[in-house]
Amino acid sequence: MKLDRTVIIAGIAGFCIVFSVFWKAIVPAVHEVFAANTSSRSEQNVLEVASLYRAAETAQLQGRLVEAVAAYEKALDVIPDMAETYLRLGQIYFKLGLPSKAQEFYVKAVDHGLSDPEVYFHLGYIEEVRNVLDKALEYYLKAEKGGSRNPELFYNIGNAYARLEKKAEAVTYYKRVVSMNPLHMDAFVNLSVVSFQMKEYADARFYLDKAVALGYKAPEEYLKVMPP
Repeated sequence: MKLDRTVIIAGIAGFCIVFSVFWKAIVPAVHEVFAANTSSRSEQNVLEVASLYRAAETAQLQGRLVEAVAAYEKALDVIPDMAETYLRLGQIYFKLGLPSKAQEFYVKAVDHGLSDPEVYFHLGYIEEVRNVLDKALEYYLKAEKGGSRNPELFYNIGNAYARLEKKAEAVTYYKRVVSMNPLHMDAFVNLSVVSFQMKEYADARFYLDKAVALGYKAPEEYLKVMPP
């Protein structure tokens, strides 16, 4: 089947228009990201990094994360003091299951002036997995202070407090979780356990029943010591 020359030309013209619109959209966005210290950043550098961002984003969408990392690292070679690039590298390394590398780039993003609740949330999670609970809690609370109202953030804060033996604080955050998400079974389970440890047996039973209603299978050992 032969395509009409007019159709081919129209198709090329359409592609050029779409590309032009896309490029006009991405360059101002990159300019906005570069707002700080623009005096040290030439127009050529801005355009080069915009192109690298576009390549990285395309690679990410196609699941080629290693290629995305390479593109962002080239962007750092062009403009090394850009917090957004460190953030994006941290996010990719986090997705790749490389928490140490993710932490390295998240910290650099913060050092370069980024204050993002998601960054602090991930930094807190990395420290919690490493069992560095004081540091984990510090990052989680920064995420909360930064405006995050994610129930999972509050759940992790409750867990950190519970593991640090600060039970009253743990209960406060677990209650915030279930008030925001009444189907959060794990928060009800932890509320029950912490309440039991505080000898608040009626509350422990109440929260256990809530968890069981959501599908929790309580261990026989726990049921034996739980007052009726």
